[in-house]
Amino acid sequence: MEIAESIEATRQSVIRMFQVLERAALLIMLYSGKNNMQQLAKPEKVYLDNTNLMYALSSSADIGNIRETFFANQLKQNHQIPFSGQGDFRIDDVYTFEPFL
Repeated sequence: MEIAESIEATRQSVIRMFQVLERAALLIMLYSGKNNMQQLAKPEKVYLDNTNLMYALSSSADIGNIRETFFANQLKQNHQIPFSGQGDFRIDDVYTFEPFL
């Protein structure tokens, strides 16, 4: 079930809510497009901005998701991180990463 259906809201309302949460530094959203027009579309991936939020909201946080969240949080400060279909992250359109233990 999609988020919009489960909270009985429109798809655009949910995207707008996510954008507000991203501006409040609670979410990190990755889009596949390079230009700002793509950001009107649904993000490809959504992460909580901070791994501490994951532990506060869930008693059993997934270690893979924790790694990806931490990685995105650290690199978003100084780099562009669009969605990458090849690895987990494509940094500055140059490097592809797939964090692992």
